[in-house]
Amino acid sequence: MFINRSAKNNLVNQALIKESNLKTLFNLIHNREPVFRAELAGLTDLSPTTISSLVDELIQRNFVISKGTSNTKSPGRKPIMLEINAKGAYIAAFGWGRSGLKYFLYDLKCNVVEHSIIAINGLDSFAKTIYDTITNTTFRKIAKRKLLAVCISIPGLIDSSNHILESYVLGLKENKYVIAELMELFPSTPIIIGNESVFYTYAEKEFGCSKNVNNLFYANISDGVGAGMILNGKIYKGGTGMAGEFGHNTIDMNGPECECGSHGCLENYISLPSIVNMYSQHAQNMLLPPANNIDEVFVAYANNNPAAVETIRKVAQILACALCNVINLLNIDRVVIGGGMRNFGQPFLDELDKYMRPRAEHNKIIKRCPITFSTLDQSAPCLGAVKYFLDNIMKISVDLEKNLFLY
Repeated sequence: MFINRSAKNNLVNQALIKESNLKTLFNLIHNREPVFRAELAGLTDLSPTTISSLVDELIQRNFVISKGTSNTKSPGRKPIMLEINAKGAYIAAFGWGRSGLKYFLYDLKCNVVEHSIIAINGLDSFAKTIYDTITNTTFRKIAKRKLLAVCISIPGLIDSSNHILESYVLGLKENKYVIAELMELFPSTPIIIGNESVFYTYAEKEFGCSKNVNNLFYANISDGVGAGMILNGKIYKGGTGMAGEFGHNTIDMNGPECECGSHGCLENYISLPSIVNMYSQHAQNMLLPPANNIDEVFVAYANNNPAAVETIRKVAQILACALCNVINLLNIDRVVIGGGMRNFGQPFLDELDKYMRPRAEHNKIIKRCPITFSTLDQSAPCLGAVKYFLDNIMKISVDLEKNLFLY
């Protein structure tokens, strides 16, 4: 049977409109459950008949379930409540770090179903380890068709144009093979790979202290210093997906050389290893013992050790300068600080405020921008990646045009 181009385009448009409506209803149910059909009609421009048809399809595809009736006092038949079917599908998420892989299996409600920490034997086994973890553990009991996606967060850069991973923390330098191996092992499963700071940021926006914040800057200060940005409600990736290198902003042109090839990078002053070094220098000048690790600095600061107090004063001064530049440049609504820096607690935020306040007195952009610590735990990058997939990538009634998504 011949179908002319106009008729074919019309069919495609109808399918896309239907998919958009299905996704809208899925998101509304996800955010407001339990909810009934009449509520959904009131929240959208869709007719009750269309709502009913689309909800029936969501139920048929195991994305939504009917659960009980409403307690409404209005006369007549009680409306049936709708919820996301948590067991309808699953998303596997991995956080890649120096200590190995953190593995989480999430259901459709973003609840953790399984969790483990997995050692890996070098880069060569990375993709295979992920494949074996999914195949030989989780999905021996769960049908493989229920795996919606594989999400991976890394502490590094992803060049989305050239499919290259690069991470000083992981020892990755222009690695082109990991992504290719993953695509070979998961030829028909969506693979989402992103910088952990980006996914931290999205998790903050959806689950943390920054809900409904449309312009958010997340500073991830740990072994390195990275950042994620939400601008106008959307993740900002930059031209090739490599935006967010907060730690490689120059704060001293004559400063020490950095691994990136520049000099005086922020990371060389406020990353946790740099803080240990700075503390040890101050301690030596004060005839105090040096610190062997960051945990000793945390304890020293909590005990008002003078070398620790002086170190954190300097770190706060440097960070304040860097954050003011960001806030002025992007007109950010909120700054959230995450990573190991949070272990210095509220006294660090108070110290930071001392250096932010004089600038804020004469600058409305800085004055209106609160700075807080993250309220989420270390699983946040995996959670953020999963939620981003559900919100922005997942399709219900049409096939994805590709299966690789880099952030």
